[in-house]
Amino acid sequence: MIRSTVKKSTSDTEFLITVVTVVFNFKDEIENTILSITTQSYKNIEYIIIDGGSVDGTLDVIEKYRSNIKICISEADGGIYDAMNKALKIATGDFLIFMNAGDVFCSKHTVRQAVQNMNRPDVVYYGNALYINKTTNSTVHRGGAFSKYRLAKTNICHQTIFYPRIAYLRTQYELKYRLYADWHYNIKLFSMLKFVFIDQDIAVYDHTGLSALNEDQLFKQNRLMLVNQFLGFDTIIYLTINKLTKLIFRGSSAKH
Repeated sequence: MIRSTVKKSTSDTEFLITVVTVVFNFKDEIENTILSITTQSYKNIEYIIIDGGSVDGTLDVIEKYRSNIKICISEADGGIYDAMNKALKIATGDFLIFMNAGDVFCSKHTVRQAVQNMNRPDVVYYGNALYINKTTNSTVHRGGAFSKYRLAKTNICHQTIFYPRIAYLRTQYELKYRLYADWHYNIKLFSMLKFVFIDQDIAVYDHTGLSALNEDQLFKQNRLMLVNQFLGFDTIIYLTINKLTKLIFRGSSAKH
């Protein structure tokens, strides 16, 4: 069953939104990301940058906008998810969203429009994304509402998700999953909290990044176990039937 699609709220509540950027040696892209956040028309934003100890000039770019950044940490870390866990520990927002180096909000009004659709502080809100591939110069629109069955097959774009404080204080990223810890994070949270879809384009996501070009073998090995643990055995049955149906269809097509 697909989780509810949110109706526009009439509430005047202005949630504090924490926006986090994780970056390491990405001086050519970091400025666009920073400007995407610091020029938002919604002003109740807490901006945090977690840098992995860049030495390529990234920190010089960040320094230009230091007055618009609440917290900037630059130190060696254990990778992107270790850096993201650091942000979870220091964030104070009612909601938190990651907009990492190379990614941007779809417009300067994105956060304001999203907040207008948020009426509960204990719900995970998420929207659509534009996936860009700079190598092929192509763009694909992805999104829509997720059921637990869809989440078992593919992840929600991380840069479109507003996590409530109750979520990011309770759950951290599992570092053993080098590339898909965010998928594991969402699967786990889906069993704990309500996910609500906002039919709005949230982020332009750079699909040429590390996770887009590689596979997380450990997550791949453990995925069915995680799905069974957090989403239920019926989801395993669904995946199995779905896979068998595809195999039968391919076999039938091959005969023709």
